Amino acid sequence: MNLVVMAAGMGSRFGGLKQLTPVGPSGEFLIDYSIYDAILAGVEKVIFVIKEEHQELFHETIGKRISSKIKVEYAFQKLDDLPITPTKEITRTKPWGTGHALLTSATYVDSNFMIINADDFYGRDAFLTMGHFLKENASIDGAKKHYALVGYHLKNTLSQNGTVSRGICETENGYLKKVTERTKIGYNQNNELVYFENDTQTPIDENILVSTNLFGFTKEIFIDAKKYFEEFLMIEDNLNTKEFYLPTVVQKSIDDDLADVKILSTTSKFNGMTYKEDLEGLKEYINELVKNGIYPSNLWEEKTDEK
Repeated sequence: MNLVVMAAGMGSRFGGLKQLTPVGPSGEFLIDYSIYDAILAGVEKVIFVIKEEHQELFHETIGKRISSKIKVEYAFQKLDDLPITPTKEITRTKPWGTGHALLTSATYVDSNFMIINADDFYGRDAFLTMGHFLKENASIDGAKKHYALVGYHLKNTLSQNGTVSRGICETENGYLKKVTERTKIGYNQNNELVYFENDTQTPIDENILVSTNLFGFTKEIFIDAKKYFEEFLMIEDNLNTKEFYLPTVVQKSIDDDLADVKILSTTSKFNGMTYKEDLEGLKEYINELVKNGIYPSNLWEEKTDEK
């Protein structure tokens, strides 16, 4: 089983390379805890999707210290790594988005796999639940693929310090029916939970299930993702700033009846690190887990073969 970690984001709202910001008592990064939990869930290889100029930094700070526990590989998300040549002139500076990050990992993935954001804390039960699905249920039935998503209630994924991006989920009989990416969710001046889009505010239910990009796939997802990215490059008018999202790949796969996506529930609490102001609360949360014996105080000096 593999773990793909999307870590090429520029961290503009955070103000730095937030993936390499210490949060644990011994200087651990947020991603250390996800990898630790993923190993417990049966993951044997981690693939970091990063910018090429960050390879040495990632290797020296993360890769080197976990390489004795898990196989580590790096995939570089590049602006010119495209399946077709767009007809429009492009002056792009930001990465193409999470859907492109998925495609960037294709060469390195060799089994069923989980995919996550590098700057989110998903919780151990989320990884164990997804690991069980990928071992027992992820498959292809004829032409249809069987994938999964760990869903969290929106109210449990918000930041007190600004808006967040989430995939809003509509479900039916335990399966994902529709996922819509909303890039600015937060509270307005009247303390109402809304999403902001094109200068309008739309109320949103705090208990609705959302995606935080913890998906489980078989390798066949890459075939469909490539096709949808090519369509995106051909028909999208604004290729300078528009992003190709992972939830878009999932939604199109569902709409085209190529896959179903099971919603997995979890007892884990989600925590994100979108803004610098989120950092102290996240450190307190991690320290509380360490005090309760969930994680060792020095993560990689301990064995990871016990739950």
